Amino acid sequence: MGNSFYHLNKIARILVAKLVKQQDDIHLKYM
Repeated sequence: MGNSFYHLNKIARILVAKLVKQQDDIHLKYM
């Protein structure tokens, strides 16, 4: 149970990192 939760947490972090990077790219584009 804890192992699968850790796996989901890792995936969530990767997704958040991708979203943040996309937002940064868009922000830089429209500056």
